[in-house]
Amino acid sequence: MKTVQNKKLHIPKSDIPDLNPKQMMYARLRGVDNLPKSTAYIKSGYKAPSITQAGSLACALEKKPAIQQMIKTLRENEWIKDALTVAEKRSFLAKAVRTPISEINADSPLVQSYKTKTTELGVETELKIVDKLQCIKLDSDLAGDFYKDRNESTANPFLFILAMGQSSQDADLDEVADVELVGDSAGAV
Repeated sequence: MKTVQNKKLHIPKSDIPDLNPKQMMYARLRGVDNLPKSTAYIKSGYKAPSITQAGSLACALEKKPAIQQMIKTLRENEWIKDALTVAEKRSFLAKAVRTPISEINADSPLVQSYKTKTTELGVETELKIVDKLQCIKLDSDLAGDFYKDRNESTANPFLFILAMGQSSQDADLDEVADVELVGDSAGAV
C-alpha cells in the first residue's frame, strides 16, 4: 500500500485528494496542529491584508470539498494514532491486577489520586489505586468471557468439534468398561 509520509503521519494515497502544496500545508496545519483558520492560512503561504481577512479567505478555502476531506482524514488519523488498542487496554489491566501494592508509588499509572500529610512521625502518603476486581471484570469483558449479549440457543460454530470430542470420549469409555482388570484386587487400580 502506498502511503504519504509527513513526519509522523502515514495516510493511504487513496485518502489524499489532489491538492497543491499550499492547500496541503493548510490542511495539515488545521487537521494536525489544530491552528485557527486565519493563522493556518497565513502560515501555509497565502497572503492576506489583515488577520480578519485571512480568516474570511480561510473559510472560503475550507468550503472546498477536497480541503474538507483532507482535514477530516488528518484529524481521524491523529485520533486513531492516539486511541488505545485492545492489547494496550488488556496489558494495563493485567499490570493493575498483577502489580503488588508494595511496588506502587505516587508516580505509578495505577494511582488514581494521592494525599500527603505531615505528621509528627514524618510524611504520610495515602494512595488510591485502581480496583483490581474491576480490572479483572473489564478484562473479562474485553476478552468476551461472559457472553451476556449472546443467546444460549445461538449456534456456536465450534460445538460440532466439542460434540465429536465428547462422542469419541464416550466410545473410549465404553471400550474401557468392557476390559477386565487382571491381577491382585488389593493392588493399585
